[in-house]
Amino acid sequence: VYGCGYNSFGQLGLGNTTQNITSFTEMTWCGTNPLSVWNMGAYVGCTFCQKSDGTIFAAGYNASGQLGNANQTSVISTAVNVTTNWTGGASGMIIQQLVGGLGLLDGGTADGGNITMFMDNGTTSRIASAGDNGYGTLGDTTTTLRSTPVTPTGFSGRVQQIGRIGDLPGSIWALKTDGTLWNWGFNGQGQLGRGGTTNQTTPAQVLTGISRMLNEVYTTYAYGYANASPVIESGSAYFASGYNVYGNLGIGTVTDTGSFQRMRFPAGTTLSKVGTLTTLNNATSRYAVDTANNFYTWGYNNYNSCFDSQTTTITVPLRVAPPALVK
Repeated sequence: VYGCGYNSFGQLGLGNTTQNITSFTEMTWCGTNPLSVWNMGAYVGCTFCQKSDGTIFAAGYNASGQLGNANQTSVISTAVNVTTNWTGGASGMIIQQLVGGLGLLDGGTADGGNITMFMDNGTTSRIASAGDNGYGTLGDTTTTLRSTPVTPTGFSGRVQQIGRIGDLPGSIWALKTDGTLWNWGFNGQGQLGRGGTTNQTTPAQVLTGISRMLNEVYTTYAYGYANASPVIESGSAYFASGYNVYGNLGIGTVTDTGSFQRMRFPAGTTLSKVGTLTTLNNATSRYAVDTANNFYTWGYNNYNSCFDSQTTTITVPLRVAPPALVK
């Protein structure tokens, strides 16, 4: 494993905090043939690696204890073994997903942050989180910072997928193998779909019969306060909740909603990817591609980021043919 780039917080685990590593340098602490490597965050970022023997090491920014090594030392220049803290001592746990790593990006500043890890050993799933918890993102019924990973209270069972929406004011989503969807954390625009806009520090089941969760691929989380839920697939329909000032939900309105609403894709559409572009002041444009390679866009369009013949908000998914996709 090799890395380069910004390293002032020891993100690369090279034993130093040289600001700019300008050529690819071997990160020997990952060993050879690691199971996975996760680059979490940016300016105040960190790196996790699960080595070939299953041990988990981490390096980088840790002011909120997000590395899960039971302290808040803000500069860790050499990777540390955090296996037991994250796995809880369970054997055979393999990292499936890691989300978070981003701090509060607001007005050009960045600080704090948290990490949520989804692991599975073939029979048992484990979700654990560490770091800033001011919005209930760790799901342990509190808003207390945790430098040792905690598990979400009252949540159990096999998990097939997790997701995250937002930066430090973020929410966590977990889709279990029984098709139930659970969530917790920041809810300022009703994105959890529980009704109201109160942050939720405890996991709760919000939907059943869910086949898939299409989590956002963000270009930036610049404003974590205003976000919609992931796109939720149930049967042949798609649903979303939350921030909708620019028609971000694709339901034909520009009003936030605290309950899941059906998105207005054409009947028979099967999505493969969903993404979001955030520009300024929570202005987001959204994009989707279906399995037939049709391209849809909706949301903020003042800079023609969705559609080039107008600059008005687009409130329903609009099928377009960008020149790059025209054969």
